[in-house]
Amino acid sequence: MNETFKYILPIGVILTFFGTMINILMTSKNIKSTKYIDTITSERIKWIDIIRNEVTNIIVNINFTLKIYSENIKDREYEINNYEQNPEVQLETQLRYFDDKTSNALLKEKPIWSESDFVKYLYLLKLRLNPKEDIEIIEIIDYFIKFYNDSEFKSAVEIPEVQKKINLLIDKTQKLLKQEWEKIKQESKGKITKT
Repeated sequence: MNETFKYILPIGVILTFFGTMINILMTSKNIKSTKYIDTITSERIKWIDIIRNEVTNIIVNINFTLKIYSENIKDREYEINNYEQNPEVQLETQLRYFDDKTSNALLKEKPIWSESDFVKYLYLLKLRLNPKEDIEIIEIIDYFIKFYNDSEFKSAVEIPEVQKKINLLIDKTQKLLKQEWEKIKQESKGKITKT
C-alpha cells in the first residue's frame, strides 16, 4: 500500500496542477471574452447616442431653415403685392417670386448653424453610417447635402418635399437604432450564457 501511495500522490499532485492550470486558462479566456463584449456593447451604446443626437440636431436645424424659407417667401409675396418697383427689380422679383436664398434662412435671427455647418454635419453623420447596410439613410443625407449645396434659391414647392425627407429620415433612423439596440441585447445575452 505504501508503494502504491508513493505513486498515486505525485500523480494526484500533477493532475491537480494541470486541472488548476486549465481552470486558470479558461477563466482568463472568459474574462477576456467578457471584457471584449462589454467594450463592444458600450461602444454601440455610445454610437446610438451620437447618431440620435446628430440626427436630432440636423432635423431641428433643417426645420428651422424651412420655417425661415417660408417666412421669407411670404414676405417677398407681400412686397410684390404691395409696393411698386422699378422694371429691373420687378423682373428679378418675378423671376424669383416663389424662391428664397439659402443664405437668408441661415442668417436670420442668428441660426444655430451656418451654411457650411449644415454640409459638415451631414457629411459627419454620413461617415458614421455603414455604406452597405444604411444606404437608405445615406441617400436621404445626400438629398439634404444637395439641397443646401446645389442652389442659392429655394422655392415654396421644395419645402414639402424636404419635410417628407425629414420624416423619412426619422423613420429610417428609428429602425436603425432599434436594430442596434437588439444587437446590444443579443450581445448581453451571449455574455450572460457564457459566464
